[in-house]
Amino acid sequence: MNYGFGANRGAAYANGKIFFAALDGRLFALDAKSGQLIWSTETTDPKGGQTVTGAPRVFNGKVIIGQGGADFGMRGYVSAYDQETGKQVWRFYVVPASPDENKEDAAMETAAKTWNGEFWKKTGGGGGPWDSITFDAALNRIYVGTANASPYDAEARSPGGGDNLYTASIVALDADTGKYVWHYQINPRDSWDYDCTSR
Repeated sequence: MNYGFGANRGAAYANGKIFFAALDGRLFALDAKSGQLIWSTETTDPKGGQTVTGAPRVFNGKVIIGQGGADFGMRGYVSAYDQETGKQVWRFYVVPASPDENKEDAAMETAAKTWNGEFWKKTGGGGGPWDSITFDAALNRIYVGTANASPYDAEARSPGGGDNLYTASIVALDADTGKYVWHYQINPRDSWDYDCTSR
């Protein structure tokens, strides 16, 4: 497991609870008055190599957290959890997986058209949204800044072209379901580690 980018960018408060994440991917809820642990949940695969350095955000009874690991080939995603129980409510993957896994997911099927070759066998694709997540209450949307594609060499990950969605992008999601609404890719076919998580 690689913890080379250790940082903690903050915590969140809602409904009498403090929410924060550990580098190894655990998300915690504490009672704001007593400091007692209410729940803890794994947001990443403990053996997967992802890290969590960003601050959680809270909205509509949920707490959302992204993860990092794009620099090491991890497939990026952002997940929302129930504030009361810590149970996962939804998850949005930044990059597609195999054709079988993408079936009936219009956002992933669209993204897959922007990748070439059997990229899912060689790399996770990157895109981990390690920070820069915000909630738009007026439209009930989540806006996510996504990280670089992986590996950095575009020809190695997607030979012959392709923008490699939804890396290096701003992605809008429905706050209730996590379903894709729209995206704007800042840096198509990123080869320079130009994350949109720091925008």
